[in-house]
Amino acid sequence: MPGEKPVLQYEANGRFVKKHDSQSAAAREFGLHPSTINIAVSGKVKIVGGCQWRSHTEGEPIVLKISAVPLHGSTAVLQYDGEGRFLARYGSAAEACRKVTSAHYSGISEVINGKRKTSGGYQWRRHLKGEPILQTITPIE
Repeated sequence: MPGEKPVLQYEANGRFVKKHDSQSAAAREFGLHPSTINIAVSGKVKIVGGCQWRSHTEGEPIVLKISAVPLHGSTAVLQYDGEGRFLARYGSAAEACRKVTSAHYSGISEVINGKRKTSGGYQWRRHLKGEPILQTITPIE
């Protein structure tokens, strides 16, 4: 949207990740509504999409480390291909969408909550601590 300021993305641990051209651009990349990024930038919530967000004024230096925010509710996720073969384990849906660029945070969340079958062409499952990782699951029909 015209007039939007750039926004900085940080991991929950406070490490700088990326500068986005706007809140809208960041939201598109994460599969979120732009207002959710705005809520984090305004300080109403600390974490959106597994990340911290800050507004940025062009010309100002980018701070590479900010205060960490603990993620008490992060849920590990497992990635499977369409044939049901295990591919990877991620510490959170946010981490998965950063590493699997075809999948969006909201899509992964919808899959692990049973609202859709795939996101980014992959199946996703919640992984609770101590549970064994199934090497195969039911393929997509």
